[in-house]
Amino acid sequence: LFSDLRTLAGTALMHLLAVLFMVQLLFIVGVGGVQ
Repeated sequence: LFSDLRTLAGTALMHLLAVLFMVQLLFIVGVGGVQ
């Protein structure tokens, strides 16, 4: 159970980092487009 929970937490963390990276990239592109 703990191993599965740890794997699930790791996967969720990777997805969160990927989403934050995409949001930051889109924000940079959007600001660059406005300027």
